[in-house]
Amino acid sequence: MAPMPTPELIHTTYFQTRPLPVRPRSQGVARSGPSPRRRRSTVAWIADELPKLGFKETPLDDFYDVATKDTGMFRRFESTSEGLRLWFQDRHETVHTPHVSLLVSETGHYVLGITLEHRFDTSATAGSDRPDRGLFRELAILSMEQYEDTPQQGSWHLELPSRRRQNHDEAPLVCPASIRRAFDLLGFALHEALLGRTDTARMPERWSQSWADAEKRSHEMHQAGEVASPYLATWGYHTEVRDADPSAGIAETMLAARGITEDDVATPISTDAVRWLIGDFESIHLTAPHPGTDNAAIDHFNSRGLVEYLAFRRGVVTLIQRDILRCSINAAAIKREQVADWGWNLATTTDDYVLAGWNVGLLRRVRAASRSQLGIWDLGHREELVYQHLDGHRQQFQAEQGKLSTTLTLIFGAIAYASLLPVVSFVLAWLFDTPNVNDAPLERPVEFTVVNLVLLGLLLILSSRFVRRAGKLRSPNRNNRA
Repeated sequence: MAPMPTPELIHTTYFQTRPLPVRPRSQGVARSGPSPRRRRSTVAWIADELPKLGFKETPLDDFYDVATKDTGMFRRFESTSEGLRLWFQDRHETVHTPHVSLLVSETGHYVLGITLEHRFDTSATAGSDRPDRGLFRELAILSMEQYEDTPQQGSWHLELPSRRRQNHDEAPLVCPASIRRAFDLLGFALHEALLGRTDTARMPERWSQSWADAEKRSHEMHQAGEVASPYLATWGYHTEVRDADPSAGIAETMLAARGITEDDVATPISTDAVRWLIGDFESIHLTAPHPGTDNAAIDHFNSRGLVEYLAFRRGVVTLIQRDILRCSINAAAIKREQVADWGWNLATTTDDYVLAGWNVGLLRRVRAASRSQLGIWDLGHREELVYQHLDGHRQQFQAEQGKLSTTLTLIFGAIAYASLLPVVSFVLAWLFDTPNVNDAPLERPVEFTVVNLVLLGLLLILSSRFVRRAGKLRSPNRNNRA
């Protein structure tokens, strides 16, 4: 078997979708969409806080539509050398420093990205420095849980800027090697820092030791009104490989390290220079290197940006599904505002045209390839199911509203009618020169009856219109955005 050509670069980005913290003055009203209780949007508030943690805002370029960028629906931030320090120490005590990015959305969610990079010396003897299945297996292991009774593959470490300024000798936060634990460690630390809580600086370490610990903490944050959803949405990885021959078998080796084959993924694009395979939790993009250009310049489409957007889209849909399921299983009362929030989030998240034109076409190619591949999660089908659940809740609200409207209309009409009876008697006495107001109904019974019936009808109509208008579902108020 011929040796595998040595790739120049392997870039692996892991993504997770998480709920943004609710602004401190709005806690107790854990709504993800804009509301009258917030004078500034969630994204505007986060954009002011992240630079304090060492993040810088980076442009969205032409990936998103101009209207999306103009309204600030999405904003991207990246860590800097002056910001937080996250590193992975493997079982060989080799330190890997990843790149951290955040895609923040006005829906109240953000996509956290952690990128690891592996470079290879292509001038070395053929096969001496080429990656084998062992490297890809180590990358795959990062996606798995590291249990106490299994050999540990390493650990993640985190330092926040404020901690370095306050105490240079303080030990960093540590969690097991799983990438999910890294997401929890980093996510909980960012949550505490954004809310300005310095007294809980070491707590994220305890909350990120296991899946159960992270899940418990997420529910505590939701109960305290600090986040709109008690769940997290983990979604896979995206690997970019720059290789002399994209069809030489590296993708198959990477997939085999995770126990799957090409039959489990779709291939929306396959050319001599570019090959892209995408599945439920994996995305592998292979490109042939171009002399004299860097890795970003050789891509004629933004696969990483699209996978990041898919992570956001799948994550938000998953979080809404989990919220609906939680309410259904627990037979919890669902408020009209909650359904309006779900609907607003779903409508803005699943609108293909938040992306620029070319990327919309690329998204459709990916979805078409995924639908034709047996076993891959059909994102469109999941979105339709959520819409059906929301429509069911809206129909229930409308049915209950119909009953309530009828009852309230009769009550309000009767109260108003009883209150206006003296006025009718006074008007009749004035029109017909009756000396005593109380004698007017007896002296003019026909006129009194006609006026009462007309008045009662008008009151019932006005009460009905008022009650129905007050009970309609409305989208969140968006006039208060910064």
